Amino acid sequence: MPLNETRFAADALGHHLVLAAAPGLFSADRLDDGTKLLLENLPAGQPGRILDLGCGAGGLGLPIAKAYPEARLLLIDRDLLAVKYAARNASALGSGNVECRGSLGLRDVGEGPFDWILSNIPARIGRNAIAAFAVAGAARLAPSGEVRFVVIRDLGPVVEEVLATERLEGRLAAEGARHLVYALAPRAATQAPDEEAIYARDRVRFGDLELERPTDISEDPRHQREGLPLLLSCLPSKPDQRALVWRGSYGAAAITLARRGATVVAADRDLLALAFTRRNAARLGLSIEGLPAAEAGEISDSPFGLIVAEAQPAFGESGARDEWRSFSSLLRTGGEALVLAPSRLAKAALRAPAAEGHTLLAERGGWSVARLRPARRR
Repeated sequence: MPLNETRFAADALGHHLVLAAAPGLFSADRLDDGTKLLLENLPAGQPGRILDLGCGAGGLGLPIAKAYPEARLLLIDRDLLAVKYAARNASALGSGNVECRGSLGLRDVGEGPFDWILSNIPARIGRNAIAAFAVAGAARLAPSGEVRFVVIRDLGPVVEEVLATERLEGRLAAEGARHLVYALAPRAATQAPDEEAIYARDRVRFGDLELERPTDISEDPRHQREGLPLLLSCLPSKPDQRALVWRGSYGAAAITLARRGATVVAADRDLLALAFTRRNAARLGLSIEGLPAAEAGEISDSPFGLIVAEAQPAFGESGARDEWRSFSSLLRTGGEALVLAPSRLAKAALRAPAAEGHTLLAERGGWSVARLRPARRR
């Protein structure tokens, strides 16, 4: 777990809860206004089974678990670090009626029906993903169940268009200053959507490499324009036969290494990033193993001759150094790790005494690639 994790109060439904979260998770230091509005406007009745889609660290689902101890709750998120924190918080609160699981949308939720399906929908998720969630959610309800979700006001017209186009029985259930809560009634199941294709956004190029990019991937334009090209320029022309790409977004580094003959394992905490890495690789006729992992320290399929990674700026210097230490246990003798990070973060981490043997390999704009050659090798 990150050394600089946060804690915040979730006061809702008559309960005072203190939750832990990792920097960079959604609303990691407070209960956001959309979640508060949804908690204040839950469906009526006593639910038996509840699904919380996009649970984060548990700010929505865990207050409900306390308020409805007889209900069974399934909390899911595509971010495995969020799932890990939700499970940890549920355990700390003694909420034995909660299960936490990783899932891309509803892809890995085979069971049902549910009395309530709840979600705080991300602002960048895109129209197709909203429609897929609404249709698939309504089909997983018990006969008297309800889907209830909150969106920012700017997405109101999108939701209204989805309700009309998909012929869903829905209504505006509550309004806040910046958010809207919608309610959907049950509906018969239709053909299941492609849980990957619904996130497709556009295609981007890196030299002769064209990749499909998903919606709801947090990407600074400078990352695509400067950061990733810098990292790709540092990759070896003849990589070690076995390479690990950790937190590689939608596949640029992993695919480049695979095209150059490496056997690549792509590991990530974001199931959407992993899905699009595999999707892009398959389109190019390449095979890349996808490995879901909340943290780099969980990866046990080692050793590797090369690790290529992207730093998590929200974790700060201590988080970067902690992750670098985890790489040392994954590298074989003579191996190295190449890490892309904002220059300020990379240089600060390299100044630490424990960074002896690490060097700044390249720098462009506000980005740097650090080369890590741990003193303690396998």
